[in-house]
Amino acid sequence: MITVRGADVRTTRLPYILAFAVIAAASLAAATLYYRAFRQTLLAEAQEKLRLVAELKVVQVQHWRRERLGDIEVLAENPAFGEYVARALAARAAPGATEAIVNWLGCYLTPFGYDRVTIFDGNGRERIVVPARPEPPCPVVHASLGKILRSDRPVFLDLHPAGQAHVPRLSTAIRITAAGPSRSRRKVIAALVMRSDPERYLFPLIKRWPSMSQTSETLLVRRDGDSVLYLNELRLRKDTALRLRLPLSQTSLLASQAIHGAVGPVKGTDYRGKPVLGYVLPVADSPWFLVARVDEAEALAPTLKMRGLLALIVGMVLVLAALALGMVWSRQRRLALNQELAAVRALTEGENRYRLVLETMDEGYLLIGHDLRFIYVNRAAARQLGRSAEQMAGQLVTTCFPDVEETRVWRAVTACLSDRTPQTAEVRTRDAQGKPATLVMKIQPVPEGVLVLSLDVSTERRQADEIAESEQRFRTLTENMAEGVALHEMIYDEYGNARDYRIVYANPAFARHTGIALETAVGRTASEVYGGSPPYLAEYARVAETGEHFETEVYFEPMRRHFRISSARPRPGTFATLFEDVTDRVNRERELADRTAEMERFTYAASHDLRSPLVTVTTFLGYLKEDLNKGDAKNALKDIEFAEQAASRMSKLLDELLRLSRVGRVVNQATPTTFHSIVNEALAATAGALTARGVAVEVTGDDVHLSGDVSRLVEVVQNLVDNAVKFMGDQAKPRIEIGAEGTGRDTVFYVRDNGMGIEPRHQSRVFGMFDQLDPHAPGIGAGLALVKRIVEYYEGKITVESAGAYTGTCFRFTLPAAIR
Repeated sequence: MITVRGADVRTTRLPYILAFAVIAAASLAAATLYYRAFRQTLLAEAQEKLRLVAELKVVQVQHWRRERLGDIEVLAENPAFGEYVARALAARAAPGATEAIVNWLGCYLTPFGYDRVTIFDGNGRERIVVPARPEPPCPVVHASLGKILRSDRPVFLDLHPAGQAHVPRLSTAIRITAAGPSRSRRKVIAALVMRSDPERYLFPLIKRWPSMSQTSETLLVRRDGDSVLYLNELRLRKDTALRLRLPLSQTSLLASQAIHGAVGPVKGTDYRGKPVLGYVLPVADSPWFLVARVDEAEALAPTLKMRGLLALIVGMVLVLAALALGMVWSRQRRLALNQELAAVRALTEGENRYRLVLETMDEGYLLIGHDLRFIYVNRAAARQLGRSAEQMAGQLVTTCFPDVEETRVWRAVTACLSDRTPQTAEVRTRDAQGKPATLVMKIQPVPEGVLVLSLDVSTERRQADEIAESEQRFRTLTENMAEGVALHEMIYDEYGNARDYRIVYANPAFARHTGIALETAVGRTASEVYGGSPPYLAEYARVAETGEHFETEVYFEPMRRHFRISSARPRPGTFATLFEDVTDRVNRERELADRTAEMERFTYAASHDLRSPLVTVTTFLGYLKEDLNKGDAKNALKDIEFAEQAASRMSKLLDELLRLSRVGRVVNQATPTTFHSIVNEALAATAGALTARGVAVEVTGDDVHLSGDVSRLVEVVQNLVDNAVKFMGDQAKPRIEIGAEGTGRDTVFYVRDNGMGIEPRHQSRVFGMFDQLDPHAPGIGAGLALVKRIVEYYEGKITVESAGAYTGTCFRFTLPAAIR
């Protein structure tokens, strides 16, 4: 029974005051954050504009410098100009030479922005000046004359004061040469110095700003001792070019930061000491640094309007918030009583629903007081304990269950009452129908005493026992199978796409077939076990998702084994694989196919190459018969000689065919050896040919332990060395290099020479049986075919590398089955 004591309809204003304070604080915080973001945006935009201007100006300055160097280089490289200068500076100047040079140089003054061009002789004296107006000597130019006359490249003389007014000028210089005593060498006769006025192009270029601004400008500076020297006229201070110097120790100065190595956006002060934003870039191939700057006050000027606008908005928000909160507070006062009454009704309904849930739930619910009496028992608990709720309510536990004090449940209940700690107990009993039942009781301390929640787990225990028995039968079956069995579960990403799968079970045959220990595989993902991407992820994902059966026979590269795999889905999201190792069968089938194809090639080559000498013998026997009938003994002897040569070639062909047929069929017992031992035997067998040709042999790389038919392995190296000597050509310093690279079964052996080489279009024929690229070369063309057969017998491959004729040849081969 719920009693309403009365409703306090008086509402306090404090929550509304706090709400107004929160709104005010939030508005101010939002305005502050927006103002800061707006300010940062302005700064970023200003820096971006400065970056674009700085990069543009640097490119323009670099282009201007290259044009100045190009102008003077064109003049200096003109042989006609050099000859005119030589004539004008000669002891007896050629008539008209000086006038021609003056006219020539005069063409460069106005169009190209030069104000003075001077030619100095080899002793540093001014000989020709255009225009010919007197001017005091420039110390910078005279100090650099020695460097100019020694350098074969144009020299850039940095900005310097010139003339009586000490105005900024910039010069480019280069030496002038003329024909010397010998036609192959030219002598230095003079130095050409072309001076330009930076006020005509360079300074205006730097001064121009692409948009309206009151404080933006571009500075050109360089280091001058411990000071920063400003090279151009400044916008906000006059007469500064080559005159304004500020100490480098002023680290806040943008120009000082540029000389100290700063590149990109910077902040600091300018030559007036005002805070500015800037962007600094060095001018390539020069001591100059370009600084694009703007006053921070100008860049942030829009923030003044923004502050006023934000203040107006915040004020309006606070006024509206105050009005809204006042209306809510007034309405809340009227609704307080109604809400209180609604809460009472809701509490009553909730209590009824709670009681209904307790009475209809499958789990037992018991409330036991501190005096060990049942306070409340729901229907499920009464049914589980074989009593009625009415019989148990208000009774002592020991009255309803006399033998309970000897059980674990009693000990758990009393422990929970005394220690006030949760307990769990399991009890076997009989329900109201007398059937065995297993109850798990979770006991929690509550203010009234203890709360016991009892769960009937009889069905779950029976199912668990059945599953355990089934799993035991499955494990016994799979662990004694010859085929590998593995159970996997799919792993999906956040988008539901399969990205990997985990091995949850594998039988002993799995370890035997794959060579992977069970403790290494079970519980880990496929990418961890096999390395790289999970094998056949898409196919297995389809099996796990659709239940579609999948069966295939594949070659698994990480293990270098062939497997026949069959997969099925035990339950959604999982798949099981049954596989067996069929590597031996596949290898036998492949070997049979290779042998069949090789036999076809062998039969074709043998029939083709044996037919040629046989035809020769038959032909010359016919000629012999005719010559004997004619009594021509001399020609008859020649016929016999040709027939003998053909028969000898046929004998050699048959011997080589016999050697080829024995590879893989007649095999000596495998003997442990090393690659260097094989090489030494091969070099001993070819020592005569190597010595006769004067070939230097170098054996490089670490030694490799081998096991195989030593005579066959020697044949491989011997034939490759013979081939290198045979086709060394007219190489003055013949050389052969033999070595090995890599480790284990991946070791690659090579024989490299610097001989005649092989054209790429012929490289596919070198291993053909009796296929000779040079028909006049000694031998019958079976050596490399024999090498290929031996290498393939040891599961290896052989390739040839050559860039073309007279570039040398390199044969590379592997012997995986012979590696120890």
